[in-house]
Amino acid sequence: MSQGQIKGVRITQDVLQILASKHRRFLRGEAGGRRAVLKFCKLDGLDLSGVDFRDAEFLVCSFVDCDLKGADFSGAQLFSAMFDDADMAGANFERADLRAATFAGADMTGTVLKSADLRQGYLMDAEKMDVRGREGSSFRRAKLSDAKLTNSKIAKADFGGAKMDNTDLTGVDARGASFRGADMSGSNMEGGYFLEADLRGASLVGATGTEVLQTATKLVSRRPEPEELALTFKRHDEWFASAGKAGRRAVLAMLDLSLMEFPRRNLVLADMTDCNLSGCDLSEALMIAATLRGANMEEAKISGADIRGADLTDANLRGVDVDAAKTGELPGTGLITQLKRSLELEDDD
Repeated sequence: MSQGQIKGVRITQDVLQILASKHRRFLRGEAGGRRAVLKFCKLDGLDLSGVDFRDAEFLVCSFVDCDLKGADFSGAQLFSAMFDDADMAGANFERADLRAATFAGADMTGTVLKSADLRQGYLMDAEKMDVRGREGSSFRRAKLSDAKLTNSKIAKADFGGAKMDNTDLTGVDARGASFRGADMSGSNMEGGYFLEADLRGASLVGATGTEVLQTATKLVSRRPEPEELALTFKRHDEWFASAGKAGRRAVLAMLDLSLMEFPRRNLVLADMTDCNLSGCDLSEALMIAATLRGANMEEAKISGADIRGADLTDANLRGVDVDAAKTGELPGTGLITQLKRSLELEDDD
């Protein structure tokens, strides 16, 4: 039952089956068993569905685009592993060491991460087999609906644009974590620790235990009343029509406007920085030169909208048909639609 070690190789499906078989024997204490211990190995694209790798060791290994549905990695050492774009639905990572791991674009629907360690760590470079820097785990754009993160350590982890509806976040240590533009509707945050967490543009509709977010430093502040919005838009129209001599420019930064309807609305030069516009109807709206940096626009309708010269840097545009809007340079100003580092563009990379 010697452990052995595999280092720096590309694992094939046939080799994976052998490793899984020997590891099962190891777990059962049977003759011929061997604990799976891999370092700096590539398993990209392999089928690991239903596999049992409890208490195994996969340090700095790559599981990019793997099928991990129903796999059991509870108690496993997965430091600096890469699960980008993997299908991890229903997988079990309870008590696993996932420090500095990445899950960008992964489907983690129903994944169990109870008491898992997802804190920052020294992120390793599998190609060069050395340290690249200190980072937290990344869940950008990951699907975590109904996932169980109970008591997990997710300090400084990045959940930007993640789908986290109905996720169990009870008792989590989320100090310094980023949830910018994440859908956290219906999630349970009771007993969580969110000191200095970033929740700008996050959707918290129906979430429970949100009183723990009082220590978050960057949070969508509130949902404005209809009368307040009507007055804001009236003053903005006056400001626009008078070239700034009357009224007031609309400042909607950090507000929760999710699922509201603003078709054909005049939002020229409006400030909507870190605003939650998810699911909004902005069809044919005038958003020329508007500031939408960091805004959550997931699934928003912008057909026919004019966003020439608008700044959408770091905006969440997942599910948004940008091509249906009028984009590009605003004549005579030198301003051009800014989409740099938006989540939609990252999906295309």
